[in-house]
Amino acid sequence: MKAFDKLLEYLIYAYIIILPLFPSKYSISGIPFNGDVILAAAILVYLLKLMIYRSSRERFAMGFKDFFTHSLGISMALLIFAMFFSILYSMDRSMAIRESARFTTYIVLFFIIKYEMNQERVLRNIILVYFMVCAYIFWDGINEYARAVMRTGSFSYSWELRAASTMENYNNFGAFALIAFFPAVMLFAGEKKWSYRIIYGALALMALGSIIVSFSRNALLGVIIGFVLLIILYSRKFIIAFIIAGAIALMMPATRTRLLQIADMSQNESRLKVWKTAYYMIKDHFLLGVGNGNFYTQYPGYIEKHPELVNTYDWEQVFHPHNILLKIQSELGVLGTAAFLGIIVSHFRDLFRYLKSEENQHFLQFFKGFLVSSIAFMMMNLIDNYFSAPKVIAYFWLFIAVYQSRACSRKGSEAEQQNAN
Repeated sequence: MKAFDKLLEYLIYAYIIILPLFPSKYSISGIPFNGDVILAAAILVYLLKLMIYRSSRERFAMGFKDFFTHSLGISMALLIFAMFFSILYSMDRSMAIRESARFTTYIVLFFIIKYEMNQERVLRNIILVYFMVCAYIFWDGINEYARAVMRTGSFSYSWELRAASTMENYNNFGAFALIAFFPAVMLFAGEKKWSYRIIYGALALMALGSIIVSFSRNALLGVIIGFVLLIILYSRKFIIAFIIAGAIALMMPATRTRLLQIADMSQNESRLKVWKTAYYMIKDHFLLGVGNGNFYTQYPGYIEKHPELVNTYDWEQVFHPHNILLKIQSELGVLGTAAFLGIIVSHFRDLFRYLKSEENQHFLQFFKGFLVSSIAFMMMNLIDNYFSAPKVIAYFWLFIAVYQSRACSRKGSEAEQQNAN
């Protein structure tokens, strides 16, 4: 059994590493090798473990019961049901199957971490491996920007200067860095050992630098929202950090340009057209939606019906409505929206409760930062959609699983102590 435990543990670490570093379609001699393959292997090992070991089946049974008596688990299950049910009426059923299967794998990973791989050592290592991967990606992105500056000889904003690192998309790079930024800031603020403070401080600066060189307006807005939350939730001392971060960002003329473009309607016109297209789609398919992932397939028909919504800014097909709520409602209808909102409300309620009871300072500071990142990230998803970006959203679900696992383990320990007494 220990061999299965170790194999499952290392596959989860490998998934955290390979998902963002390797191209999504990467293969070796024609054999796919990417994050999806590693995650599939981890799920297969877990299923084999269930079949072979009784203790794993007992944990599964207890976890299954807990999952379906908890508002977060019920909401996740309802969203999965809405996704797979939508396959029946989707124009592109293969797209709906792929989107539904991908989300299901995240929930299976959530289940494995929460109920099977819930040892403190493993959870600490998940955070450690994640930060190590972040450090490489941030360094690579900053170097990418530096090479672009040397190549163009310009600091003025242009598409050529935008860095994506290994994330394959500039905005995804910015969102990925934002999720890591505030946990690193809180660990820096709460750490007593100077050697660790230097590490967390450097990581926070690299994350901020990555957000800057991605030139993602959404990520820059997320940083502003996040610092306001730090000041309101934790300490007014973060005003100083906000001023320093703002000064670093505004030193770059290109960053000033991108910040001013947040309110530039000419820059936002294309997004407003996409939102209006989603509105028409919701109006026509309010109850059930058009099917998971099928905004993409329905979009050309709506543009043909409403020529005024032709998006001249995007030269390629529009994949989603650039708003997570519009995406869910247009594709999955009322049940999908209710389930998604249930997940988000349950997540924040559970995270607030967890933070009140966590005694381990490392986990406490990390998840204080993750709370801020989560709120800023959700706000960003109202003007874009990162729930369809595997290299970003996988870590959102991963860290929900980690704090849920911590809370579940502590709850189990308290129950055992009560039984012993």
